Amino acid sequence: MFSLKRFWAGAITVITLLTIAIGAPLLQTPAAKLERDLAITQETSKSGDVTISWNTDIFEKSDSAKISVGYSYEDKGKRHIFQAENWHPELGQAVFRNLSFDEEYRFSFGIKTESGVEFKKVFSVSIAAPPRKPTSDKRVNKQLDYVDRRWNTRENDDYVYIEDNDCANFASQTLAARGFNTSWVWSQKDKLPTATWVRATLLNSYLRTLPGVKRIGDSRRDLVKPGDLVFFDWDRSGDSDHVGVVNLIQKQADGSIRIFFAGHTSHKHYRSVDWTIQVLQPNARVEYLSLPSRR
Repeated sequence: MFSLKRFWAGAITVITLLTIAIGAPLLQTPAAKLERDLAITQETSKSGDVTISWNTDIFEKSDSAKISVGYSYEDKGKRHIFQAENWHPELGQAVFRNLSFDEEYRFSFGIKTESGVEFKKVFSVSIAAPPRKPTSDKRVNKQLDYVDRRWNTRENDDYVYIEDNDCANFASQTLAARGFNTSWVWSQKDKLPTATWVRATLLNSYLRTLPGVKRIGDSRRDLVKPGDLVFFDWDRSGDSDHVGVVNLIQKQADGSIRIFFAGHTSHKHYRSVDWTIQVLQPNARVEYLSLPSRR
């Protein structure tokens, strides 16, 4: 299972994500004045997008400068990068889409003129999760209430905690809170879980044997509901490497659907599925298990 225990541990090294030759400010412009003239701003949307804007009126076309904007971080020696989907240097704007809620992102805006004037601005961005309405299924509400209370806990009187590998264990706990009946195959008693309870691949296979449970591909997000489970196959090997509980679904103006999930191991409350498969684990395969609803 993928672990992000040390997700933000260590120094965060800002790197250049996007560089382009554009007109430079007056060569005599000092860094302090450059910062004022650039007037860098950032705006966050309710759907998890960040827009960074700056003033382009100060640039001349006769000289060149390099601008870099973005963020980076390292986890287990691997560098992860989120690139802007929409990069408009002529308009002074870069857009970062599909970020997760309730997580801190450290952005950097840097500029270096041909004359050697350098300026860098580093700032943190956190997008608060929007209010989540209760579902019409009281059992699902109990499941999501459990998620809200336990997504960031490691100590539990009823269940064992598995360091660096607790995602399936936590997902199973939420299903028990929802009212799923345990069995000799799927249970945890006296903090002694069965393999099906704590291994994502086995949990996936077991749930698919239950009445009313259906597999949903990522292309049919319109069928996914809060309380369903999302499974990730990082290397497309056929095994489930991570599992989370869907707890927020947003339909965008363009008709696209963004899905967020909570889970252990990484201990995140509203992680974006798109961010996970585009940035954290590019080209990973994702599927959902639709669980039967009861009113």
